[in-house]
Amino acid sequence: MAIRDLDFAAALPTPLHTSRGANGIDGTLATAAGEGIALDRPIAALLGDLSALHDVGGLLHAGQTGHSLTAVIVDNGGGGIFEYLAIAEHPERFERLFATPQPARFEALTAAAGGRYHRVDAAATLDAALDAALPRAGLDVVHCVIDRKGDTARHRAAWAAVAAATEAM
Repeated sequence: MAIRDLDFAAALPTPLHTSRGANGIDGTLATAAGEGIALDRPIAALLGDLSALHDVGGLLHAGQTGHSLTAVIVDNGGGGIFEYLAIAEHPERFERLFATPQPARFEALTAAAGGRYHRVDAAATLDAALDAALPRAGLDVVHCVIDRKGDTARHRAAWAAVAAATEAM
């Protein structure tokens, strides 16, 4: 849901580029690295765990460019977007066929790319990880581990609050 959450970030005081790739997740890191090189400035990329795994080649390349790329990987243990489908009501089939959680170790992948790894398990530590990563040259991976079910519940609660507020108008 990371890319969809950015739909609400139109008021950010910084340029915002989005890329959903050919199938929504292909080439996101390579695109971000290319934007950094073309614009000659540091880039932060927000993507999900499966998007990051679909572009491991882009991660490896980004680690070799010398340009500043901070990849913020929101790891919800698979395809969180599919939590909104009816199949999610069938946990055994859903996890194996739709969520597809992966056993990948982002710390090892970051090391292989020559980057610096930061694990974030709470929102309170995200700012510190970003403050450390953003001003430096090279590749940083900020790995944000979240609870997929909790994230879905928060989105549904936010949508319900918006619906209630608009109905009250």
